Amino acid sequence: MEFTRAQMEQGHTVVFANKNSFIAKWGNPPAPGGLEAWKRDFKILRGDADAGFKKAHGCYNPVPLAEVGCILDGKVRLDTGHTRTIWLLIHGAEIFPLSCPALYATELGELVGI
Repeated sequence: MEFTRAQMEQGHTVVFANKNSFIAKWGNPPAPGGLEAWKRDFKILRGDADAGFKKAHGCYNPVPLAEVGCILDGKVRLDTGHTRTIWLLIHGAEIFPLSCPALYATELGELVGI
């Protein structure tokens, strides 16, 4: 995964999220029910996330970090990267990076950070 030049130019920073904290504070998850339900997400079942990570060819063409759009009422809202985030979570990632507007970095770190 990559923290892209575009994300940097937009004034984003990287915050490392703890899986359990993130799941508890994810304000717009793709489906209720957590990890077991997310394994049945249509993009996961269709193989989109697997294909996206494989197409990335590791360090040669990494997928961008999921982007936090805002934090509203103590809940984290993603702008992009829902499927990437689900993929990481259902494949056992305990800690993962998020691209976050600098404005929200401290709050995000307090809510879900390691």
